[in-house]
Order: sequence, then C-alpha cells, then structure tokens
Amino acid sequence: MIKKIVPPENKTIFNASEACGYIGLCWNTLKGLIHSGEIRVVRIGKRYLISKKSLDDFIHKDALFARAILKEMDP
Repeated sequence: MIKKIVPPENKTIFNASEACGYIGLCWNTLKGLIHSGEIRVVRIGKRYLISKKSLDDFIHKDALFARAILKEMDP
C-alpha cells in the first residue's frame, strides 16, 4: 500500500507516494495510467520516478477532453 504524501511545491520529480498526493489518485489508479502509457515515468528497479510535468500534461489533456465533450453536449 502506498500512502499519499503531498510533495513540496518546488519539487519537480516525485516518487509514487508524492505523485499520488499531487494528482489526488490512489496508487492502483495511477499505476493503471502509467501502464497504459497515459502518464510517462522513469522506472529504476522497482521505483517509479514521475515528473511534475508528466502529471500536469495528463491533467491538462484530460481537462481539454472534458471541455470538448461538454461543448458537444451543449445545445
């Protein structure tokens, strides 16, 4: 079980716990996004190193997709 830890604001590379805390997801969900290729990581042994930019890019892409769906639904 990975515990969510909110990382310091000036940090740009997160471990799994910090990434979960930053993006607000549990480890199983984040791991699924990593394995599907939606979030890019560097893996060293059993450790995952996840950049803040990679998480921000995922959030931004998801927000753009949601806006496009809402725009199509709006009469």
